[in-house]
Amino acid sequence: MIGCVEWSGAKSKGYGRVYLNGRDWLVHRLVYELYHGEKPDVVRHTCDNPACYNIEHLEGGTQLDNMRDMYNRNRDAGSKRTHCINGHAFDEQNIILEGNGSRRCRSCHNIRNKKLYWRKKQMKLDMSGVQQ
Repeated sequence: MIGCVEWSGAKSKGYGRVYLNGRDWLVHRLVYELYHGEKPDVVRHTCDNPACYNIEHLEGGTQLDNMRDMYNRNRDAGSKRTHCINGHAFDEQNIILEGNGSRRCRSCHNIRNKKLYWRKKQMKLDMSGVQQ
């Protein structure tokens, strides 16, 4: 596998940009779509280099895939946290990855759901004694 092939033209936020056929393109996305003939939700860089357009370093996926990549490679600020605000460890079994890429503590989520369940159950019991 060869190294990164970096775009030396116009860039935006580190990503190569080109204007072609009346449209502004991200270079890595244009290369991916021309090579594979498909339009995935997101074109991800396996090399973590936004200026790279080497087809061997590009793969299609979803925004959630992209957020998982970012988390697994410690590229986002939140991924550097090792524990939630309540002290539960952020390990693979205790993380809920949201569609927008954010992480939630599974332990806190379960505690919140149990409290909500019992609150609703208590409300039903309270309402059962009310005359209608």
